[in-house]
Amino acid sequence: MRLPIIILTALVAGLPAFAQPYVRPEPINASNENFLLNKLKTSTGSDRAATMTALANLYVSKGIKSSADFQQADAYVHLSEETSLSFHQPALYNESQLFKCQLAVELQKSVLAEQIPPDADDSSKAIIYSAYAYFYMNTKGGDAAMNMQRSREYLDKASQLIDSVRSPRLYAALRESYGELLITQGKYRAAEPGLNKLIEGGRLNGNRQLQYVLLDLATLYFFQGKYDKALSTVLRALQSVKATNDSLAFADVYMFLGMIFRNTGQLEKALDNFNQSFEYYKIFTGYLFKYSDVIHQIGGVMVGRREYRRALQYYVGQYEKYPPLVADDKRVALGDIADCYLKLKQYDLAERHFLQEFKVAKQTGTLDERAFHRLAFFYVEAGKYWQALPFLDSAIRRLGPATEVQAKGHLYFMHYLADSAVGNYLSAMNYLRANKRVDDTLMDRSRQAEIQRLTVQYETDAKSRQIGLLQKSNDLYLANQRNAILIRDISIGAILVVGAVAFAFYRQYRNKNRLAATINDKNQQLEVLLDEKEYLLKEVHHRVKNNLHTVISLLDIQAEYLKDDALKALENSQHRIYAMSLIHQQLYAGDRVTSINLGAYIGELIVYLRESLGAANGPRFEVDIEPVDVDVSIAIPLGLIINEAVTNAVKYAFSERSDANSIGVEIRRSGNEILVHIWDNGIGLSDEGASGPESLGFKLMKGLCKEIDANLTFENRNGVHIWIRAPMNNPLN
Repeated sequence: MRLPIIILTALVAGLPAFAQPYVRPEPINASNENFLLNKLKTSTGSDRAATMTALANLYVSKGIKSSADFQQADAYVHLSEETSLSFHQPALYNESQLFKCQLAVELQKSVLAEQIPPDADDSSKAIIYSAYAYFYMNTKGGDAAMNMQRSREYLDKASQLIDSVRSPRLYAALRESYGELLITQGKYRAAEPGLNKLIEGGRLNGNRQLQYVLLDLATLYFFQGKYDKALSTVLRALQSVKATNDSLAFADVYMFLGMIFRNTGQLEKALDNFNQSFEYYKIFTGYLFKYSDVIHQIGGVMVGRREYRRALQYYVGQYEKYPPLVADDKRVALGDIADCYLKLKQYDLAERHFLQEFKVAKQTGTLDERAFHRLAFFYVEAGKYWQALPFLDSAIRRLGPATEVQAKGHLYFMHYLADSAVGNYLSAMNYLRANKRVDDTLMDRSRQAEIQRLTVQYETDAKSRQIGLLQKSNDLYLANQRNAILIRDISIGAILVVGAVAFAFYRQYRNKNRLAATINDKNQQLEVLLDEKEYLLKEVHHRVKNNLHTVISLLDIQAEYLKDDALKALENSQHRIYAMSLIHQQLYAGDRVTSINLGAYIGELIVYLRESLGAANGPRFEVDIEPVDVDVSIAIPLGLIINEAVTNAVKYAFSERSDANSIGVEIRRSGNEILVHIWDNGIGLSDEGASGPESLGFKLMKGLCKEIDANLTFENRNGVHIWIRAPMNNPLN
């Protein structure tokens, strides 16, 4: 006599994790990955901390994680924690702690020692304490009793802060966490009233977000084998999920329904629900389960239907596609394949996988009831009863109040088989009686009837929804038929109208093409004329430049017959003419014919003045000119002004030669104006006043400024400072 494989659900997969004892931040879909990574490159300060926290959320929330995803999640969780502390962002720090604890449970690793920000308020502290309590409640390594004690300590710390926070949401989450802790410890009678009170209070207050409290209560019933109550409670959770449109909770609810149907022998219904949950888990990881749990359950249904070879192929294919990355997942995968080999009576391969499964449990410090139970199961099934007995005894010694009732019944029955086979008949009878008590609990007629009633109700609701959808589809079909007839009649009339309109458009199209061809010819002629105009304008600039250089040459010849003041006046005129010729030279050489770059123009002018005035070994020139493009009508007066100012500075500013002598020219753009600053650190002006002396050069500067509507200012301070504020475009044009 052998027990059916369906009773091993909890033995292989372990106990389901609990709903998180805090409100989890809204998960971020993996489709946002590139956007957030690009944003991280440019974000700074608190915005950078928020982006890192969002990336931590994305990687932790992924439904199916690769090894790289786990590494990214771990890295961004710690970066989020550090940056949120640095920039004093307590809300972001709280989220980083939630993700850290959630990831630690998935990776089965230790959480770092608690770290509370110095400026955290009571609400933040309560959330962080609840997160640490969640970790110790769900961790599978280390001393189980110590983990439960530490979880209770953190919940007590959070509880002490609740009164000052006065948040009904946090209070309800904390009450739920206490209930989950009691379920973990197997204290079902103590947990049940508190959870029911939470559900009733939420219902009276109009709170429809009760699905996870209901799933906690369903877990309590599931562990006790009260599948009728578990099914009723999960169906209530499903109604709550639909009412709140909580798409994240659908996966957990359908997974739970599948487990109840599987444990009550309704394998087809179980498979339907597992497949539905798998589609949701591909997007986001669940609160209670994850995608690897669904793989285990779907294969288990195949084993329950005696499709052993198909189940083996399914497990091998799925675990190659989604390789287990943490110890407990590896343990489950080895156990799944071991069960298939056992059912196929390939005992050598089965034993190898069962022993590897046991070895993983030993290496990770989780030699619990489940580990010994699994190996005992193999030896009993293989008929090696003497080898099974030590493992059966070890498993029974590790039974606790939180052990699922089905697991207890299965252990008792296997011990009965082993004792009977080796002749320990008195012990065998005792274990058979213990097994019968469990069977009586599981097979209670009233419970079986209630399960059937609830199953029928579930199927009826599903069929009602399908009928409603079919009726809507039929109504839509009839409406579409009526619309089709109407559209046909309209279409015939429309075709005639469209034909007439099309003919009119065709004629218009031909006329438009002819007009477009004419316009295109005109445009080409205009482009040719424009090119010719630009060429002629460049030629004009070239000839003007040549004529100005001819004038300069004539003045050079005339200078040979002049001296003193007449010679100086002639030289000054040469400089002015050269300043104008530079403009025409650059316009001829460049691509533009109406604007000039001041940086290039003034720079070349300064070089010319240094050489022509014999200042190469004289004062130091400090030139700082922005490459500003201005109209020719502005550039020529500015060039002449700078020519006069620099010439005066070279000739009159310094009484003796010195390395400290400096002449500066600075040009900046400010909005729609040009700012020019010409200065020297020489002896300064005589006492002519702020308007400057009345020499020809200064009169010329004033006249040129007036021509372009510029403001001219002189300052006699540690030398001469000349300030000019001119518009970008000549207002007189």
